[in-house]
Amino acid sequence: MATRWITKKNKHDENIHIPIEERKIREREILLEMPEQSQLEKEKVGNLEKKAREMLKDISNLSDVDLLLDTMKRYTGLLSSYSPFNASLIQEYDPNYTVVRSKEEWDKFGYELKDDAKKIPILVPIGVPKKAMPGEIVKFIEEKRAEGLSDEMIDNLVREKFGKKVGGYTHTFKVGYVYDKKDVQPNPKKKQLQEWNIDLTAEELYEKAKNFAEQNHIKVVEGDTGEARGYATISNAGLEIHVMKAPGEDREAVNTMLHELGHSLLDHFKRKITKEQKEAEAQLTAYLVASHYGINLQKETKAYIGSWLDKKGDKFTEENLDRVLKTAKDIINGIDGMNYGGK
Repeated sequence: MATRWITKKNKHDENIHIPIEERKIREREILLEMPEQSQLEKEKVGNLEKKAREMLKDISNLSDVDLLLDTMKRYTGLLSSYSPFNASLIQEYDPNYTVVRSKEEWDKFGYELKDDAKKIPILVPIGVPKKAMPGEIVKFIEEKRAEGLSDEMIDNLVREKFGKKVGGYTHTFKVGYVYDKKDVQPNPKKKQLQEWNIDLTAEELYEKAKNFAEQNHIKVVEGDTGEARGYATISNAGLEIHVMKAPGEDREAVNTMLHELGHSLLDHFKRKITKEQKEAEAQLTAYLVASHYGINLQKETKAYIGSWLDKKGDKFTEENLDRVLKTAKDIINGIDGMNYGGK
């Protein structure tokens, strides 16, 4: 790379030439030409610290049942419920799959099949105990909460009822059918235990965050991310963000994008802090940025940070918080700057 120079006057009014050091994205401020912000916009940015402190204070009230429910809602990848062979079948029959469940599972979540629902065939083993599916566990939790039981008691009951590993081997199978989320609708006679909103605002924010990352030399890769929703990595080519973006999951995708963008801009590849603090920093950054644009990730963030910090906000220092607030403001200013032609 060619060296760049600037010319300045010294105290003797002589011209001197000074080399400019090219710095990486993680070592420099994100400088943008910003439009004049309204009073409301200034107040929203100023509220970031208040929201962050409220979140850290609130995680102490998190229960193990909340963590369990969030885990089942967060990861809807095929391999969470299906064998690799069945996952391949589902992808072959419906490449645009989102959330896939059996008719019985959808019923437990409060949904029914549409008249033109498309069947997706899978192989169901015969002669081995069935493992508990998410719908069965969620329904059990909802019933126990309706009975007035505490989350501590429910957690013990869940472990007792569903905690035992089941399985075995068989050479006998039958054909079963599953259905994608786009082929079901809410059952008016039942309560929907989980709801999905395909929020255009979330989709727009995802694209803006993706553009912001790429303009700052962070490559975004959409596709297979293994067992994770996403991850950030660094190589000789630079920073990369990998995101699992299934159709109809815009809300989760924007959460993942902002989370991994947080990891990248917070310099977590070099910074010597604990893994727990890195994950909490990244998710709190994602929560603050999404909140600024009207997307509420409060429940997901509370459960995620609570699980990493063991429900103790005091593990998160003022130094951690200061880095999060600065990074969240940088991302917000960067996205807003792009809206108005910022560099």
